[in-house]
Amino acid sequence: MDKNAIIGLDIGSSKVKLVALIKDEKLPESNLQVVHKSSGISVGVRKGRIEDPEKIFDVVSSLFDELSQTDGIEARKVFVNINGASLESIVSKANVVVSKADQVIGQEDVDRALTSAKTISLPLNKEVLGVYNNEFIIDGAYVVKNPIGLKGTRLEVRSLLITAFSPALNNLRDVMNRLDVDYEIVPTPLASSYAVLKPEQKELGVCLVDIGAGTIGIVVFYEGDLVFLKTYPFGSSNITKDIAVKLQLDFDTAEYIKTEIASCLIGQSSNKKEKIKLEDGEEISFSRKDLYHALQARVDQILKTILNDLNSLELPDRLAGGVVFTGGGSNLNKFIEYSRKFLKLPVKKANLKEQFQIPIENEQEYSCALGLALMGHSEESAKHENFSLNVKPGKFLSKIKNIIKPFLP
Repeated sequence: MDKNAIIGLDIGSSKVKLVALIKDEKLPESNLQVVHKSSGISVGVRKGRIEDPEKIFDVVSSLFDELSQTDGIEARKVFVNINGASLESIVSKANVVVSKADQVIGQEDVDRALTSAKTISLPLNKEVLGVYNNEFIIDGAYVVKNPIGLKGTRLEVRSLLITAFSPALNNLRDVMNRLDVDYEIVPTPLASSYAVLKPEQKELGVCLVDIGAGTIGIVVFYEGDLVFLKTYPFGSSNITKDIAVKLQLDFDTAEYIKTEIASCLIGQSSNKKEKIKLEDGEEISFSRKDLYHALQARVDQILKTILNDLNSLELPDRLAGGVVFTGGGSNLNKFIEYSRKFLKLPVKKANLKEQFQIPIENEQEYSCALGLALMGHSEESAKHENFSLNVKPGKFLSKIKNIIKPFLP
């Protein structure tokens, strides 16, 4: 068994999660095995963005110390997420004249087009994290994925650029450089998609929504391509805060009520009184209806945000794959049923156990970390090799050798 593991490191607003994935030839089918998973309380992170690198470094380094003590497992490469409200995709277009006299398009023409597409004016403190090449257009008429060898006089590229907040990126680089590991930075929603979406879903058209504690991430695929990505600065912890304010409770008690009692749907028992006893022995009571109203506005905000983004893409009627939810926030009782009625689209919760046959507890919370680790064992990164991730200085995005197909049922 290989002792060198690909590491998925998910730095979130409430928790830091680590998953170690290795290849074991003795295992049937996928040959992949989760040999370690761990988590720690996140500090120095607000709404998905690292604000205090020193504090979060202590948490991350402790997880790596724990990893090294587990059967001698070493980190071969680390895929770490970038999150926060500043992540978003931008469509960029560029045109170049084909350079050869015989009008045969070559790699040089493609490179010039891609370089030109990346040269755009961005707001201050923003930078391009990655480039995803959607399509090339030859002489304004022929749309292809790979134009090399074809003939034309003018080559146009339409690229999807993923941008991030430079200070947040620099803080993340500071943490990872101090760990002295080989790493790549990946947008959180894209990482989660590796763990929970099948290729056929991406081909049909699907929207994945990752609901974390402090952020939600939305990523849309259509005809196999990434067409949209964006994150927002609110998540499941905002629901907890709303419950705490409405019912005049402390945060921990509100969190317990959210996870154990709250529901996105109310029925005939909506006026029923609930009673719980606090740690100090005090007993509190509240109606299910009041609880419902405490969380409804925030849940509706999340769903309206998704719908607005889909409407802006003019894709809702063409998303045959519907909307897939993951992240800890998607575990809210009756959330999937309520979302299905609200969005009027096919809606389901991601199922990692069904998707990859990898046993892991709290699977929704670990979808990003597992997706990050899977990227190191997936040919999908090589297939989309023009999506260049932000890497440690002096390192380049290597083609990933192992294929994702063995994970599929």
